[in-house]
Amino acid sequence: MSKKLVALVVVILALVIVPAISANHWTLNKMKTLKSQMYMEYNPPIADHWIGYLKGDINGKLEVWENSPYPTTFSPAGDIEYFYERFVLTLKDGTVIEGNDMGVWSFDTFKWEAVGAVNSGTYKGMNLVGAFVTESNGITTDPADGFPIKAWGTFTISR
Repeated sequence: MSKKLVALVVVILALVIVPAISANHWTLNKMKTLKSQMYMEYNPPIADHWIGYLKGDINGKLEVWENSPYPTTFSPAGDIEYFYERFVLTLKDGTVIEGNDMGVWSFDTFKWEAVGAVNSGTYKGMNLVGAFVTESNGITTDPADGFPIKAWGTFTISR
C-alpha cells in the first residue's frame, strides 16, 4: 500500500510541477515584465488616432485614441497636456490586448509619460488583464512642425 501512496504522490507532483515549468511568460501570476520599444504617428488627414507598433517582448500593431474616457486638459500656461487614452494592441497571431492609460506631455521638451492597465484581452492577452502598463521615455516631434507627429518610447506590461 505504501508503494501506491508513493506512486500517487509522484503523479500529483508531476501534474503540478510540469505545467508550472512549461508555463510561458504570458502568465500573469509569475509573469516576467514584458518590455517593448514603441513607435507611433498621429496624422489627422489619414487617421483620427495614433497608429504604430511595438517591437520587443510584445510585437504587434498599436493604436491609441486620446480623450478616452475623459477629455484632454492643459496646464494654465498651456505647456503641459494631461491626457487620457484607450489603447489596442493587435498581435500577429490575432491576440488583442486593450486598456486605458493617463499621462502628461510637455510642450517644452516634447517628452511624455503614461501609466495605466490592461482591461481586456483575447487568446494569450486574457492572462494580462489587470496588469500595469507604463509608457516611459517618450519623446515626440514638435507638433508645430506639422503632421505626422511622431512618437517613440518604451511600452511595459508588468504585474
